[in-house]
Amino acid sequence: MICRSQDGKIDTLVGNDGKTYVSRSIIYPGGLSGLYKDISANYVLPKKAKQDNVHGKILLEFTVDTLGKVISPKIIEGVRADVDSAVIHMCKKLKRFNPALMNEQKVPQRMNIPMTL
Repeated sequence: MICRSQDGKIDTLVGNDGKTYVSRSIIYPGGLSGLYKDISANYVLPKKAKQDNVHGKILLEFTVDTLGKVISPKIIEGVRADVDSAVIHMCKKLKRFNPALMNEQKVPQRMNIPMTL
C-alpha cells in the first residue's frame, strides 16, 4: 500500500507484510556492485581461517544512519568468531552511503548483506 502526503507525494510504503518502507532506499557509491567490490577489497580472511580452510555463509546486518555512516554492524548468521570479527572490522572501512529518505527527511535504514566464503 502506498500512503501519500497531502501534496500527493509518496509518504510511506507499507508492504503486504505490514512493514514500513522508506520512499528512497540507501544508495552506496557505485551501487550494489560498488558495495560488493568494496566488501571484497576490504575483507581479509584471518590466517587461521585460511589454514583451516573455513567455508560457509555469513549474514551481516547493519544500519546506515542519517549521515550515511554504517553503524551497529552485527552478524545474524556466522561461521566462527574470528571470521565474524573480520566481517565487522570490514564494515568500518566502507564508504558513506547516501542515506534513506522518508518525507524528504533523512532516516536510518537497516541492511542485510549475505556473504559466502
